[in-house]
Amino acid sequence: MKRSVLVGLVVLALFACVLVAMPKRSGVTYTTISGYKATPSRSTPTPWYVTLDGYDKAAGITVQTINVWKDYNDRNAGTVGTGRHGEKVEVVRRSGDGVQIELSNGKRGWVTYYFIREFK
Repeated sequence: MKRSVLVGLVVLALFACVLVAMPKRSGVTYTTISGYKATPSRSTPTPWYVTLDGYDKAAGITVQTINVWKDYNDRNAGTVGTGRHGEKVEVVRRSGDGVQIELSNGKRGWVTYYFIREFK
């Protein structure tokens, strides 16, 4: 009886040591090459490209130049530039009705979601 308890404790202690020694898996993926562990590489999110669309169906017109604002909630802050109808841009994030985009020149700013074709 004592021997089986002792063996159980040893196995439990070894298991605990293995758990402590295991690497943490917080979004890091490891690439294995022929059994050797390479340096960890973080996976980057895939860019999400959308199209600026200035067409207003109700009015039947197309806005060719779309303002890209520095601050979506404070238009007095000004613009970072303008986008063109049909221009491909990258979505950075969305907050409520605002969509932060990155223009082809690398500048980031905000437009309203209805200027994004994929959100209509």
